[in-house]
Amino acid sequence: MKHYWIANPYEDPYLNEGRGIPNVLKRVLEDVFNDLDLTSQNTFDIDEFEFKINGLIISYINTKNKTIYARVKSGKPSMEKELILNNPIIDVYLDFEKYDLSDLKRVVLHELLHIYEIYNRIKGKTKKDLDWFNSNKLIEIRNKYKNDKFLDSFIYVLYLTFSNEINARVAETYSVLIDERSEDYTHVKTTLSKSNAWQKMLEIKNFNFDNYKINKPLCITFFKEYNSLIRPRLKQKFKIFDIPESERDIDFILKNYKYLFDKKVKYFENKLLKLIPEVIEDAKRLNSV
Repeated sequence: MKHYWIANPYEDPYLNEGRGIPNVLKRVLEDVFNDLDLTSQNTFDIDEFEFKINGLIISYINTKNKTIYARVKSGKPSMEKELILNNPIIDVYLDFEKYDLSDLKRVVLHELLHIYEIYNRIKGKTKKDLDWFNSNKLIEIRNKYKNDKFLDSFIYVLYLTFSNEINARVAETYSVLIDERSEDYTHVKTTLSKSNAWQKMLEIKNFNFDNYKINKPLCITFFKEYNSLIRPRLKQKFKIFDIPESERDIDFILKNYKYLFDKKVKYFENKLLKLIPEVIEDAKRLNSV
């Protein structure tokens, strides 16, 4: 099946942008799940002012895994009169017989936000993609350190702090909250506090370096490898990306990561809390229809 989204020519997408999620993704998500078909490949064209896609493919793969997860390919950009992203793919893995629809929406919206950000980075020709590059490099090398309790936990929490991940988790939470159709602040906040994204924010907040026995020689190896991958992309010096030569250097790098994690928690929590008035406003509109 093939669907089309046509933008409202009188809507300024920048003035009407949601606080936690782009308004265009709200419309896309609604249509995706109005015609949900797990058993066939779902193909969508999107023709919005700020988001144009030719042949977005969403495929659902039946598994016995209790957790719903997805993989995304960003597709190839082309430029005629305007930028179009061709054939991005979202593969969603779930148990067809035992899945939660709200959780499925959350996962799909998470991946749609990633595609939306990629599209707008290409469109704006922005080079501010350090977090995307960092997260990809971290994923490439993480398995080498999974047997070390501290580094395995640290790498996971570091991944959670990347801006692209935070933005996607904030976006996915919108679908969870709006499904409640609640106009009550306390109820929405309680639902938010039980969300997957809120729990991830708490994982960053509660990560305590002092709870681990830190293998500093192994940390030297890790940060030498990771920072060596990142440094060529830097246009200015960041202390956390120094190449360590000693355990004292590791102490210095980890100290700076503590500051970074604290800063990211505040950013993450603030973005999640800003969803509450947005959801209430949208719930009022939906409930009045």
